[in-house]
Amino acid sequence: MYSQILINVEADETRVALLEDNQLVEFYLERGAASRLSGNIYKGKIEDVLPGMQAAFVNIGLNRNAFLFVGDITDRYISETNVKSLAPAPSILRKIEEIIKKGEHILIQVYKEPIEQKGARITTNIAISGKLLVYMPLAPHIGISHRIIDPKERERLRNIVMSIQEKEEGFIIRTQAINCKEEEILEEIYELRKKWQDILDKLGKIKKSGLVYQELPLSEIVVRDLLTEDINRVYVDDKEEYENICENVKNNKKHIRDRITLYEEQEPIFEKFNVENQITKALTRRINLKSGGYLIFDQTEALTSIDVNTGGFIGIDALENTAFEINQEAIQKIAIQIRLRNLGGMIIIDLIDMKEQEHRKRIKEEFENLLKRDRCKTQIVKLSELGLIELTRKRVGKSLTHLLMDYCPFCSGGGRIYSSITMCNQVKRMLGKEIGYGNKKLVVQTNQYYTPLLKKDETLLEFIEETAIEVEFQAIMDVPFNFLKVLPQTDYRNSSIGSA
Repeated sequence: MYSQILINVEADETRVALLEDNQLVEFYLERGAASRLSGNIYKGKIEDVLPGMQAAFVNIGLNRNAFLFVGDITDRYISETNVKSLAPAPSILRKIEEIIKKGEHILIQVYKEPIEQKGARITTNIAISGKLLVYMPLAPHIGISHRIIDPKERERLRNIVMSIQEKEEGFIIRTQAINCKEEEILEEIYELRKKWQDILDKLGKIKKSGLVYQELPLSEIVVRDLLTEDINRVYVDDKEEYENICENVKNNKKHIRDRITLYEEQEPIFEKFNVENQITKALTRRINLKSGGYLIFDQTEALTSIDVNTGGFIGIDALENTAFEINQEAIQKIAIQIRLRNLGGMIIIDLIDMKEQEHRKRIKEEFENLLKRDRCKTQIVKLSELGLIELTRKRVGKSLTHLLMDYCPFCSGGGRIYSSITMCNQVKRMLGKEIGYGNKKLVVQTNQYYTPLLKKDETLLEFIEETAIEVEFQAIMDVPFNFLKVLPQTDYRNSSIGSA
């Protein structure tokens, strides 16, 4: 597989695309440092403790309070400027009201971005990422990436870290540490410890809630997390950013330096590699399959549903084989779309129903293999008898939709509006109400979309004629689609609402 990273730098934003065989599989966006909260460390003030939810709202200096669940409070955490220790116990046995108090200041880290009306999810488990390791200054534990499969290499890396590990600190050994020299690993440990000390020093100086440590800029995160041995080429369309990246890889990834190229062509980099078009398609509900089938994606706050449809695909023999073939093609596309759309939480996939157990088993196994390329933790819970695949995916950052789109101001994000018949009947009811008050000269105000439809509707025109009333239709600009007012003409003349 040929993998490429494209980095597009503009005045207001930086965009990063990961391509596999020229297909867009991951997309990242940064619009100023404040646009991304995940990984940031804050001094927070407990604003409210909710025993009924076993959670607390924490002021971290943003517009909306963050959410701290009792299960996200670790055995050791920073309160004010001191380390507090709890007796080890399952979170279900702990009571948040006995751990933290309103008005208390604690050190926390954001691990889930705020979504819609929900504030950021936070934890007291501080983790500072490096290129080779993740440093956990308050959690005495050593973990190793599951992608490091060689038992001897796992043991070697563990021994290196254990040789310098202090009593109360922990580490996660990342995939990039494979075959690294002991000196490189030890040097990064010293750097991460210094970062932690700098955080503690700043914490002692801050008097109120606010930012203590900011995660790296997007381009540096790309070097740290994405630029692995698997990447064949990196293109950067900004000279300054290109030089910064080359400098960053000079020490730890010297052999990758030759793969980084300054893109200087006239055609925009995302246009050159057909990325813009692929982003646009990933923002739609419907994704077509080559066979003629299609997928429908629907995102809600609780979960994402993906519906597999045969569409124009009719197969060549038995229905069972047709279902199996369309499902095979669908899971390949779904595995990519889950990564590209950055879907998190619960995901439900409604496959075409298959009766044969062998087909169901193969689909599940193939899907599990396809998901192994996803860097986010993904787990298939089950493939039910109804043909539903249930899986969970760790939510990291905002989904592509939340990143690039806002709710429609006209349909409020519902994606549907009143049918013309519904609107006409509603107008007739409201006209009838005004007639009952003795008003015969009326103004009907609707969104500009409905005005020409109402003027042509035969049933509405008949109603107006039968009731012997005089109606003036007014098209109103920039209002929701379901906007409707029926006013006496005298009230309308005196109102501040104009017509279009």
